[in-house]
Formats: sequence, C-alpha cells, structure tokens
Amino acid sequence: MLGAAIPAGVRAQEPEGQAKTASADDIFSGTVTQLTDRSFTVMRKVAGKPLVTREFVRDSGITVEGKLRNRARVTVRYKSGEENEFIAVHVIVR
Repeated sequence: MLGAAIPAGVRAQEPEGQAKTASADDIFSGTVTQLTDRSFTVMRKVAGKPLVTREFVRDSGITVEGKLRNRARVTVRYKSGEENEFIAVHVIVR
C-alpha cells in the first residue's frame, strides 16, 4: 500500500533500558589556549558565530588520548560539576 499516511502523534519510540549516547552538550572541540596541572582552557572559533571559551577541570579520573599541550586541537567529553564547572572525563588530542 503506497502513500499510506501515518497518523499525527505517532512516532518511533526508543526501547526502554537502553543507554543514551552523549548529547552535543557533553562534547566540546577546539584549541587548547591555557594548560595547568588542575585545569585547561579550550577555545572554539566558528566563522559567523561568537568565540566560545570553556575551562575544564582535570581530576584523577580523566583519560587523555595523545599529548595534551598548548595549541593542540582537542575534543573533550565532559560532565557538569558543582558551581557550574566543567569536569573533563575524556580528551582526544588530534
């Protein structure tokens, strides 16, 4: 039966119990502009959009793929911490 209409309000449902993948809010990419023992700052510049800078806290649970250094391009997976801070969970250096 071609051209059958799907009733309004009917949509695909996700199976219960499956873990969600990371949302765009949990990942941030850019260039490292500042690096200390306790934190690092990443700047993202996209043409036509305002400059975005985020400081990430480094703790003992962080995993880093590659060598984290100034001016390195990175992708950071993070979680929100107390006091509106971002805690880096996993960093991939490109």
